[in-house]
Amino acid sequence: MGAGASAVQSEVEKSSPEDIQQVYQQLSEADKLRVAAAVGAAPAAAAEAPVSPGGGGFAAALQGALGVGDEESEEEEAAEQRSDPQGEAKKLLCHAAQDGSLACALNGVSAAKGAEASAAKCPFADIIKATAGAVAPNVPAIIDDFYTRLFDQAPETKAFFNPANQFGQPPKQRNALANAVVAYASNIEDLTPLLGPVEIIANKHAALTVAPVHYEIVHKHLMASIGHILGDVVTPEIGTGWSDAVLALAKLLIEKEEELYRIAEARTGGWRGVKDFKLKEKRQVADQCVELTFEAADGAGPIDFTPGQFLTLHLKKEGATPRHYTVTSKPGQPFLQCCVKKISGGFVSSAVHDMPEGELVGLSAPFGTFSLKEKPIVLVSAGIGITPMKAFVQVASDRVKLAVHVDKAAEQHPFKDAFAEVPTHVHYTQAAGRSEANALVKEVLQAHVSECDFYLCGPDAWQTDLKAALEQAGAKGIYAERFGQVLA
Repeated sequence: MGAGASAVQSEVEKSSPEDIQQVYQQLSEADKLRVAAAVGAAPAAAAEAPVSPGGGGFAAALQGALGVGDEESEEEEAAEQRSDPQGEAKKLLCHAAQDGSLACALNGVSAAKGAEASAAKCPFADIIKATAGAVAPNVPAIIDDFYTRLFDQAPETKAFFNPANQFGQPPKQRNALANAVVAYASNIEDLTPLLGPVEIIANKHAALTVAPVHYEIVHKHLMASIGHILGDVVTPEIGTGWSDAVLALAKLLIEKEEELYRIAEARTGGWRGVKDFKLKEKRQVADQCVELTFEAADGAGPIDFTPGQFLTLHLKKEGATPRHYTVTSKPGQPFLQCCVKKISGGFVSSAVHDMPEGELVGLSAPFGTFSLKEKPIVLVSAGIGITPMKAFVQVASDRVKLAVHVDKAAEQHPFKDAFAEVPTHVHYTQAAGRSEANALVKEVLQAHVSECDFYLCGPDAWQTDLKAALEQAGAKGIYAERFGQVLA
């Protein structure tokens, strides 16, 4: 163990549970989620994680999750502290995990009460578990009642919802919320499986400028709908349990979204909320597809973001709700670009295609979780799903081993020129018939399964089938972007 690690270990030995808990609170929300993932449960249940004095179990997982190692020179330690101001807090937590004091501290008890801590549970978990079976069959009715109440009594919230997802068949937004309620209740004792969807939902909420006050509105009307639909089943104890559970989830999202707002604001050219941009150029890139170039109305300057993220377009037009579009320009340029496909009967997409150059629109800063990892890359897209692939190929063409695109015909294929410097495979269904997932994997993708990560974007059913075929073929790293509702 290095000198720096020894000093941290000494700090752990003289730290009370309250001290360790205070250090834990210094972590970013992202690192708190990593701690939760390492434990395999929500942070408050950390005492139930296996602890090994030699650094195994929770301690080792935590070190990996936070990127903390034991062996470190003084020079390396100083460099790490400059690049990661929370580094000392992370190391202290990892050492605390080795003797169980972190697990106890996260439960607000002393190390001597470790046994009691291991039995500690979420205060509303038993109520949610006991009533989930009765609530689940009624969730669709609860959600329908909820949206009716919400739109009648808080009509300003309609601005957050795409009518096609809210009232279409199937009603994707309503299904997504219904599935989220069931998933939350089903995983109430271990929210680890929901961390990924929560991350995606928080990013979309941030793009829509959701604020804490909106969660208060949702809580009020959701609880009213639960009471209305379930009637006398909702005793005061059950009502309080579900209310606390909804508020706990809201707190998690509020904290995550605030973290995202701060990150977006701190980036070069970043901002919080909706900012005015001017449409500088509109360029046809395929049949029914235009790429839009936006410059900040208060002066152009470099804009940083992560390739694969999306901007959110807020048209200054009555009845136009916000829309998310992948950023197709490179980070660091003095503008943002996106591509919009015109949808038959689509109010917003038609308005965008008709928009004259020079018009002002509102943009939220780029958000999103779809991003490149470290391994060699295979990109697989269909239709307008090519947009994040253009973003990736612009910044990592040297790592792209193959780019596959499926479209109806050549004239519907956007951004063909952007992939000129990487190996490609194109399948046009009008001439060659439908692209079957298993055949695509066997004939085109199989050679890359062992060494590459796969990035997918396209229609939901196509993407689901392709992911399953890749998994069956042995692919390990498969990452997908959905243009739609999470949990829908």
